[in-house]
Amino acid sequence: MDERQFSVDEANRTLPLLRMIAQDIVETHAELAGLRKEYESLRKERHLKDDDLPPANSDLYRMDETLVLKMLKIQSFVKEIEEFGGILRDVGEGEVDFVSTLDGRKIHLCWKLGEERVCHWHEPEETGVRQPLPVMV
Repeated sequence: MDERQFSVDEANRTLPLLRMIAQDIVETHAELAGLRKEYESLRKERHLKDDDLPPANSDLYRMDETLVLKMLKIQSFVKEIEEFGGILRDVGEGEVDFVSTLDGRKIHLCWKLGEERVCHWHEPEETGVRQPLPVMV
């Protein structure tokens, strides 16, 4: 299956929905990180090894269930982004890429939560190096 190619305008048109999804991802990821830290601390206090299951109906058991539900929630948000052709790059920052072309070569347009519009790009394998888009794309 061919991957969808986006123009800058097409990517920008996804932003109203993408902002809501990215916000949900960032918030759920932060909740998950806090809960995971608390969960690990309680496991340590109770001398549970990594492969020990928490007792059924205990607070740890319920926390474990909540952790799983939050991870599934993030996965469903990621699937939403992928369904319209986006690629989630960073759950903590809400960063999303869109496949595009620039001067005849494949690039990724990139946007992250808090940015007004898509205005950066990077090479597909250089995810940490965002460059400003040329004026005429």
